[in-house]
Parts: sequence; structure tokens; C-alpha cells
Amino acid sequence: MIKPIFRLTPRKAVLVIFAICLSCFVLGLSSAYADTTTQIVTLNASPDTPTVDDTVTVGVDYDVSPVDNTLPGLDLKIFYDSNKLTYIGYDNYFTRAGDFGANPDNNAPSTDTDNLDGDTSTDKFLIISWGALAGNWPGDDQTLPLRLVDLKFTPLSEATSNVNVKIQTVQYLGEEHNTTVTVTCPTATIDSFSADNTGLCSGQSATLSWATTA
Repeated sequence: MIKPIFRLTPRKAVLVIFAICLSCFVLGLSSAYADTTTQIVTLNASPDTPTVDDTVTVGVDYDVSPVDNTLPGLDLKIFYDSNKLTYIGYDNYFTRAGDFGANPDNNAPSTDTDNLDGDTSTDKFLIISWGALAGNWPGDDQTLPLRLVDLKFTPLSEATSNVNVKIQTVQYLGEEHNTTVTVTCPTATIDSFSADNTGLCSGQSATLSWATTA
């Protein structure tokens, strides 16, 4: 006959069951909170209707729902069409003393051979990241939403081009808002072209005419 290792009185059995249920509730609550924390990244292009003479700025804005300024960081890929836009640099990269990360120029633009953003019109991407070892990013002293960086592009032609973002952070939900850059051709004026039509968009030409009077 096998003797039980320990005996539970009815009162102790109730307490054990209660402790197990309480533990499951706490773990479930923690899991639910982690599962619903959402990092939100929104791209905003300016000016609204650029011409081929303009520099296009794509701002990267960050938010969290519910609001939480104490996450470990953020990893992004920004996708664009290099046949329509040339990446020329960045401004206003958010950083703090003691943080780590990669600004847009730490890595050369990569070729999107695997169509990581699900958009066949884009062919290049930039890698950008932010992080804090103490898990306090972007910090209690920052107000959300927060501008993380301004990316600069030069339009190559009169065209519409998608600029997409993919969040690489895996421990939270991600919400991504892409943007579209629609480039127009500047109006030709006496100062915007030369005799050989340089300074005009592809396919655009200008003709001067004048009248003489007796």
C-alpha cells in the first residue's frame, strides 16, 4: 500500500486552490497587458505637394497605446523606391545620453530583395533603431507622440511613390501608418530653363515666342 506523501485538510485544499487561481489570474493579467501594448509609428511627408526641385522630408512619429514611456526601445525599417526618391540624409534623430541605437546613416540603404514590406513598388530600406539598457525609453520626460527623426529625400521625377515603415520589435504589438509622396513638375518660367530645356521635367519643354511691332 502506497502512503500519501502529505495530507491536505479541506481548509488547506481550499487555500491551495485559491492560490493557484490567483496566480493564474495575475499571470493572465500580465500577459494581457503585454499583448495589448501597441507601439505606433506614423510617417508624415512634407511638403504636401513637392516638385522635383524640392527636398522631401519624411518625419517618423512615435506613440504608444496605452501610454508608456518606459519600453526597451524600437527597431524600424523604412522602405522607399530608389527609382523615384534618393535618400540624402537625416535631421533631428532622437537620442539621449546613455542610450544605444542606429541612426539612418549607420547602415547604407539595403536592397529589399525579399519584399519585406509587401510592396513591390519599393526596392530599398533604411534601418533605424533606438534603445535603453534600463528599459526607460523614450523616457518619462518625453511627451508622446514624439518625432524620432526626419528623413530627407530628393525626388528624381514627377511620380507618386510609397514610403513604408515596418516595426521590428517583437515583444509588443505594432501599428504602422505609411505615407505617399506625390511629386509634381514645377511650372516652367523664364528663369527655370535654358535654351536646351535643362531644368525641366522629363518630357516637358518650353517655347518662347514674341511679337514684333512696326
